[in-house]
Amino acid sequence: MPCSTIRRLEGQCSDRALVLGFQRVPEKKAGKNRVHVDFDSPDRRGEVDRLVKMGATVVGEHTAPGFEWTTLQDPVGNEFCVSG
Repeated sequence: MPCSTIRRLEGQCSDRALVLGFQRVPEKKAGKNRVHVDFDSPDRRGEVDRLVKMGATVVGEHTAPGFEWTTLQDPVGNEFCVSG
């Protein structure tokens, strides 16, 4: 598969490697996400601003006692959250 259709992110999660793979598919989103990804950032607002500049759209801002997060959509409507 061409490199432009697959993205791979690697990081460290405690003593195990964390790997996320993203693959482009030709079909449009037909309903609710089958997978919902949450990201955490020490600078949530800065990260949300960066993602919006890259094409994401803010869906909502949420607050629970001691926890805040922003729900966004990518350009094709897949939702994800950023907390911090």
